[in-house]
Amino acid sequence: MLANWLIVAFRALARDRVVAGLNIAGLALGLLAATLILAFVRSEVGYDSQWPEADRIVRVGFDFPTPGREARRSQTSSALLVPAMREELPAVELAARFRPARVTLRQGELSLMEPVAFAEPELLRLFPPRVLAGDPEAALARPDGLVLTEGAARRLFGDADPLGRGLLLDGATPARVEAVVADWPAASHLDLGILAGWESAANPARRPAERDAWFHIGTQSYALLRQGESAAGLSASLADLLERRIPAGQRPDGAPPVADFAVARPDPVRAIHLSDTGPAGLAVKPPGSLGTVQAFAGVALLVLALAGLNFANLTAAQAARRRGEAAVRKVLGATRGRLLAQFLLEAALASLAALVLALALAELVRPWYEAALGRPLLGGALRSPLMLAGLVGLALAVGLL
Repeated sequence: MLANWLIVAFRALARDRVVAGLNIAGLALGLLAATLILAFVRSEVGYDSQWPEADRIVRVGFDFPTPGREARRSQTSSALLVPAMREELPAVELAARFRPARVTLRQGELSLMEPVAFAEPELLRLFPPRVLAGDPEAALARPDGLVLTEGAARRLFGDADPLGRGLLLDGATPARVEAVVADWPAASHLDLGILAGWESAANPARRPAERDAWFHIGTQSYALLRQGESAAGLSASLADLLERRIPAGQRPDGAPPVADFAVARPDPVRAIHLSDTGPAGLAVKPPGSLGTVQAFAGVALLVLALAGLNFANLTAAQAARRRGEAAVRKVLGATRGRLLAQFLLEAALASLAALVLALALAELVRPWYEAALGRPLLGGALRSPLMLAGLVGLALAVGLL
């Protein structure tokens, strides 16, 4: 029975080639626009989802309330925060920090100013990179160890093997490349290229003015929460920790409660890209816009609705020409249910053909689309099984409706 329905469906589409072609082409354009927009939306909401424990990782920033004005937000915190969390907060399973800074790198006659992240080895347990050479964690455990991404290694050393090569940080601190990792994922809020050990003498966070100050906030601080713990619970624990740890001499005149002028804010790592967490600094990508994502999703639905209406209009116009066929088939014994199934199958086939055409066009125009966006579509957004399954369901729904 199904084979007969398919034969009749293909014959009907072939008989009315012009109308069927217009119908499929119109729906394909609508599906193309919706596909590209939904790929962008999926890319934006999928940031930092690739890390093994992404749902339990938070970054701790600060809010600074000001009476009569919106609180000033910061993505960074004090270098003192991570050691304090390790000592006092049982909700924290693992904590890590890095201090980004612009550093002059020298190798012989070559001198470059580059962003360097002075990081603890634990950072690579939270955000494990793909290792190409060496032992990155062991490198960051050394005061003179360097970890380069593949792109940074090529930029600094060309095609030469970077392992074991020496550099001077700020013209005075010797360092040596101990490991090379793959370039940092595009779908991450972090933008790391050169990592140095936290104990390096060139690390600004180890200088007395910053090392002992709770409000010299230049350090990115991360925590892995234990199973069952939440960012809200950690926020309350951090408020208590700060109240006990920050000395009166580092508070404003009158030594008010810390919560009156500074609030520690745990941000889930997967929400960072689309949240207002303060100005982006070194080694961190500029955030996206949740409003833009929502607007794009709305446009995708509108375009798809218009394409579906056009599809419905052309199908309805064809219906008048199919009445005679339906009448003859009824005389020959076809039931109302079988005729309905036949016509729905034809609509479904037309919508699937439009989807195949739309996906082919999407791959063709993808480079221009990414150039217009100024960023790549992340995480194989056009090829992921979930995306493809959703688009097939969407196309079938449009055809059947």
